Amino acid sequence: MVEGTKHELTCEIINVAPVKYLTVKWYRDSEVVHTETFNDTSLTPVNASSTLIVTPESNYDGTHYKCVTELHLGPNGPETVSKESAPYTADVHYKPHNLSCPQNFAGVEHHISMDKVPCHADGNPRPTVHWYNKGVLINGSEPLTRTQSGEYTAVFKNSIGNISTIVDITVEYSPSFTCDDHYDVKENDNPQTTCKPAGMPMPSVTWFKDGQNVTLPPLWTSLFGGKYLLRATNKHGHADHTLHLNVSYKPHNLSCPQNFAGVEHHISMDKVPCHADGNPRPTVHWYNNGVLINGSEPLTRTQSGEYTAVFKNSIGNISTIVDITVEYSPSFTCDDHYDVKENDNPQTTCKPAGMPMPSVTWFKDGQNGTLPPLWTSDFGGKYLLRATNKHGHADHTLHLNVSYAPVFNEGNYSMEVTLGENVTFNFSAKGNPNITIMWKFNPEKNVNVTTGGSNTVVSITGATSTNDGVYLCTASNTIGTVTRSVILRVKLPGSHSRSSPLSVSWLYIFIIILGIVAATIIILCIWRKLQSKKRGQYTFLPDKVNERSEIPMTPVSNGKTNGITV
Repeated sequence: MVEGTKHELTCEIINVAPVKYLTVKWYRDSEVVHTETFNDTSLTPVNASSTLIVTPESNYDGTHYKCVTELHLGPNGPETVSKESAPYTADVHYKPHNLSCPQNFAGVEHHISMDKVPCHADGNPRPTVHWYNKGVLINGSEPLTRTQSGEYTAVFKNSIGNISTIVDITVEYSPSFTCDDHYDVKENDNPQTTCKPAGMPMPSVTWFKDGQNVTLPPLWTSLFGGKYLLRATNKHGHADHTLHLNVSYKPHNLSCPQNFAGVEHHISMDKVPCHADGNPRPTVHWYNNGVLINGSEPLTRTQSGEYTAVFKNSIGNISTIVDITVEYSPSFTCDDHYDVKENDNPQTTCKPAGMPMPSVTWFKDGQNGTLPPLWTSDFGGKYLLRATNKHGHADHTLHLNVSYAPVFNEGNYSMEVTLGENVTFNFSAKGNPNITIMWKFNPEKNVNVTTGGSNTVVSITGATSTNDGVYLCTASNTIGTVTRSVILRVKLPGSHSRSSPLSVSWLYIFIIILGIVAATIIILCIWRKLQSKKRGQYTFLPDKVNERSEIPMTPVSNGKTNGITV
C-alpha cells in the first residue's frame, strides 16, 4: 500500500445459504471499519464477496485487517454462525516525516562529523539521510574543521519522497593566537581591536604585566604601553601570547619654567629646561612674536621677552610661554656732563644698562657718597659712578652742574646813622648760573653803589634826611629771584632812637615796594619766555615824567642807572 492511494481488500464467502441472513464485518485491528449485508432471497447455497476500499495513512502501517461473517439462522437452528478470515497485515509505504533534528549542533574540531548529528525521520521504506553545505553534497562521515562551521541541510529520502531541515553546525576548538608580537595603538583607541585570539567558544582573554593580572581600560591610555602576556581560555584549553604594546599619544605633562634667565651670548632656547612626555617622543620648536627661531642660536640683550615652546609629534602638540631674561654686565651710555637743577630728583640722571639692574655707587674725591633725596647746590662737581651687578661692574666719570636760585648770605636788617655821618651797608649772594644784583632806593647824589665779586656795597657820604628809607637789593638768575632790604634811619645829633610817624610811613612804603617787586618778577618771567630770543643786558632810565618809577634804579652823575651783573 502507498499512503494516500486507494486499495481494495476482498473477502470471499463460499456456499452460504440463505444469503439474505449473512452479515460481513471488516476490522482494522479491533475497530469495525465497514459492515455489509446482502439482499439475495435465494435459499440455495451461493458464493458471496465483500470489498473494503482503504486509503491508507502512514499510521496504518503494520495494522491488521480481517473480515468476519455472521449468519443469523433464527429460532429453528443455531442463532448465529460466525467465521473470520486470516488477518492481513498492512504494509503502508509513505514518504519521510516526523523529522527530528536540533536547530544547532556543536562538536570539537576533527571529532565532529555530520553523521554524529542526532537527526531522525520516520518513513517506509526507511529513509536515508544526505547532507548538503551550500548546495553541495558532502560526506557525512568526514570530520569537520574550524573553517566548516555554518548551515547544513539534512535531506531524508525514500522511494516515496523526501523531507529536509537546516542545522547550524558549530565546530569548536581550543584557543590560538595569530597576532603580531608588536602592536602600535593610539591613546583613546578602543582596546578591543587589538590582538583577538581564535577559538570556539570565543575565548576569554586575560592580560598579565610583570606577573600581575591587569584590567584593560575602556580606552588606551599613555600609561598602558609595555610588555604583556595574553592568555586566551575556553572549555577546550588555553593559549599564551607575548605582546609588546606601543601606545602613541600626543605630548603632555609639560614641564617648563615660567621665567628663565641666562647670560648674553651664552643663553639659547635649547638650554631652557623644558620637557614634555609623548610617544613618539616630541620635538620642541621655539617661537618669538609668532616667528620660528633657531633654538641653538645664542641670544643678545635685545632679545629678552616672551617665547613660546611648542612640543610636537605625529599625534598632536602642546605649548607654553616662557619669559626669557637675557642678563649682561653693566655699561654706561651717559654723557660726561650733566646739568641738573636744585631739588630735582637725582634718579633721573645717568642710568646704566645692565641685567639684573645694576646698583650704582657715587664717588667724589675717592669717597663713597650717598645721593641726596633731591639735588642740592653743594652736590655739583666731578664724580666717579660705579655700576655693579652679579656679572661685573662698569665705571663712568661724570661732571655734575647743579643750577640753583640766588642765595643771600645776609638777612634783612636796619641801621641808624646820625645826620652828616657816612654810612656803608652791603649784601653778598651766590647762585648758578651767574646772578644779577639790582638795588632799588631813593636816588641821591651822595649815594654810591660798588660791587666786588659777589658782594655789592652801598656807600652814603654825609647822610641827610633824604637818605632815610628802605633800600632793596634783588639777586636773580634763570632759576629764580631773591630780594633783601636794609632800613636806614637818619637821626639828628643828640636825639634818641624812636619810632616816628615817618618811620611808620617808611614801613608801609617798604611793604608796598615788596609787593611791587614780586609782581615785577612775575611779569619779567612771563616776558622772558615770550622774548626768549631777545636776551642780553639792558639799561633802564627813570621816567622824567613820573619820578616815582616802580623799577629800582639809581641815577649816577653821568645819568646812567645802577645795574650790576655778578
